[in-house]
Amino acid sequence: MTYKNKIRFDVGISILVVIIFIIAILFDSCWNNYIPKFLIVHVGSIEDLMNTLFTVQASVATLGTAIVALMSEVSKEKVYGMTVSKFVMQIKPVIFKHKIIILFQLLLITFGYVALGLKFYNILVALFFITMILIIIMIQDIFTVFSDPDSAVKDVSNYYLFVFKKNKAKCELIFKNIKEDIEQAIQNKNTIVIQNDLELLEKILQIILENGNKKGLLLFNNVTIDILNRIFESNNINAWIITINKLKEFYKKCNELNNENQQMYLDIFDGCFENLMNAISKLVCNDLIDKIELYSLHKELYRNVQFKKNNNNSYQKNNKYLSVFSGRLYYLNEKNAKKSNSNNEAYKFNISLFKNLKYLIAYFEYEKIDERMELVYDELLKYTKILIDEKETILEKTFFKEAFVSYGDGKKGMINYIFVIMIYLYYLVSIEDDEKLVSQTERNLISSLLKNNKSKFIDFLHKYHVNMFSKEFENFANEKLRFWERMPEDEAKSINMDYAVQNFIIMNCIYFNSNKKSLKESIIPFVKNRVIYIYSSYAGKNKDIIERKYRSYLELFLIADEQEEVISNRIKTLEDCIVEIYKENEIRNAYAVKKDNNYFRELEKICGESITKHLKEKINIFNAEVSKNENKKDILLNLTTEVSLLDRKALEEDIFELLYNITVSRLINVIRPCLLIENTKNSDEEALSIFFENLKKYGIDVETLIGYKSWFYGQKKEKQFRLFEKNCKLIKSANNSNVLIGVDSRLVYFNINKLNIKIEKMNLDDFPDIKKDTNDNYLYNITNDIYIPFSKRELEQYINDTKRKVIFELDYNFGFLDDIIGVGII
Repeated sequence: MTYKNKIRFDVGISILVVIIFIIAILFDSCWNNYIPKFLIVHVGSIEDLMNTLFTVQASVATLGTAIVALMSEVSKEKVYGMTVSKFVMQIKPVIFKHKIIILFQLLLITFGYVALGLKFYNILVALFFITMILIIIMIQDIFTVFSDPDSAVKDVSNYYLFVFKKNKAKCELIFKNIKEDIEQAIQNKNTIVIQNDLELLEKILQIILENGNKKGLLLFNNVTIDILNRIFESNNINAWIITINKLKEFYKKCNELNNENQQMYLDIFDGCFENLMNAISKLVCNDLIDKIELYSLHKELYRNVQFKKNNNNSYQKNNKYLSVFSGRLYYLNEKNAKKSNSNNEAYKFNISLFKNLKYLIAYFEYEKIDERMELVYDELLKYTKILIDEKETILEKTFFKEAFVSYGDGKKGMINYIFVIMIYLYYLVSIEDDEKLVSQTERNLISSLLKNNKSKFIDFLHKYHVNMFSKEFENFANEKLRFWERMPEDEAKSINMDYAVQNFIIMNCIYFNSNKKSLKESIIPFVKNRVIYIYSSYAGKNKDIIERKYRSYLELFLIADEQEEVISNRIKTLEDCIVEIYKENEIRNAYAVKKDNNYFRELEKICGESITKHLKEKINIFNAEVSKNENKKDILLNLTTEVSLLDRKALEEDIFELLYNITVSRLINVIRPCLLIENTKNSDEEALSIFFENLKKYGIDVETLIGYKSWFYGQKKEKQFRLFEKNCKLIKSANNSNVLIGVDSRLVYFNINKLNIKIEKMNLDDFPDIKKDTNDNYLYNITNDIYIPFSKRELEQYINDTKRKVIFELDYNFGFLDDIIGVGII
């Protein structure tokens, strides 16, 4: 009987009991103790009959306690973590729980005694029948357990499933019971119980998924992870097999019930990954697991991967260890194979891992599920890398056989996979030169593999080399190979993998583009945004190195007998293309930053006024009323700069401090003839003493200090100077920190009229050191030691667009009221 039917049964019996009792009351109250004749036996009187009936009722009522005593034998036996006695007596009965029945029967005895005394014989008869019904219910519940032991398993299972549908609050308790039951079964090595519990979990999972119960699914994930880890940590191999199969069924069930309206995903695999892999590996080495079941689990795990969108990008949320599934199994399989001397089985299994990944790719390609197919390719890449790193002989039967059979139909994923592996092989043989990281033995082994399969590489490259000639592929290869670089322990090294990717692509560009135009077009995506780096790597002084690398590349993947002159011409063409791209890039950038004359005139006016104002604010204390003053114009600064750097910020902020310091220097030069100068450095121990002696000696009332350094630690009169300094006006200048000048500003007139800014064009005459090449082009030094050839017209336009001469001229007046205005230490 299902739990739902049990509820109906209990409700029906309750109604029947109430009806019997009501009829009895009616008979006793309305029909004068009428008792149907068929209930009367041949006794001397009705009173004797009722006495006998009451005695029988009391005896039957006490039978309940004896029945409960029978359950003591099975009181400790558990089903799905729940004791059978608790389920039969408390959980299964919805209304007529055994405790309630026993208490109710005791009350019925009391009611029967009262009914007998009051001669309510119909009620007494009703109480007798009610007692019999309740005892029959108890007997039915308990003897079902003894007659059919499996009924408890079925009933508890039905109860759990019913609760999951109707009472979510009890879900956590049910999971706790199942978990405890499995833990006990593990200790007792009871595989049947483990299997039953896992089957119940599968049914519960189906209910959770059908009802979209996300909280229940979270509980299921957490409990199942704990359960699976406990099982895999045990030594029960049969339990391992059952559990692995059931894990597959969990994921399969979830995948089958997912649809457009509801997407729910399991998160079990990552939580039990290590223990699961160890168990699978041991089963494989002992040939105790069906490979089809294993790979079916692998497929269901991929089908259950959840992707989340984030800023138009998707990321994998669960099953994150899938990318190392095959690789982890490989390492564990090799380790266990050595222990059990089953190397032949390991060899076959490692090949089957590769073939299984190819099957998964074909499956997701057929289903047109690109995101999952990309994940499988990622796992295939990592597994192939492991085979390479471990110098596996199965490479001949996997990568060099299976992969090259699959690219013929032009699948982008397989083509990219082969390219990435080729780049990694190229990195190991030609790029990574640290013997500690790649031994000569390993280089020779890989070189031999490449040589034996060169014809495959030649066919592949001739057919699909164009797939590499894009920035998209370079980014893809860099992303996949980012963490493949071999690194020494506790040491730093330069990163070579990015260069390996770049060099592999450019070597192919050189080989497959025999004319300059096509070569230039093919390398533009890789050159234009990092032209300085590319030029430094492939042109100029590195030409000979690139020739050697190109020759090495040909020997590995293509023909090995290309003539030296052809190779030299190809590298020269590459250099010419890079130079042209570099020049075009510079000219394009120059055009983008060019400014018209109105821009520069406006800049001269606004910045000139702004800087004049700020200079006056900082040096506006020399206002003596002199009868005569002198006007002077000095060039403070004459610099050559880039047009792209010429703006208000550069002139008003970045250069202002320099202009201010130079202006202070001009001020010092102007007042110097009126100073009493001591040729003592202000770093001398006696400098401050001399300074104060001169002030006292010549009676100069100094209240302004100019140009000195900010500290005089250890010098005599330092404290006196600090006190003196507090009462002075300060004009400090970083460029004049080697002098100390004190003046009476009331005797000085120094007024800045204007700072004039002139922004002038430049031409070839401003670059007298430019040389020419054999084609009469000007070799212009773009940066560092990079010289780009320009025609005269091109260079003149380029200089006009990018260069300007900026002249800062200070117009000021000055005068003095006395021949001596202060003292100085210089």
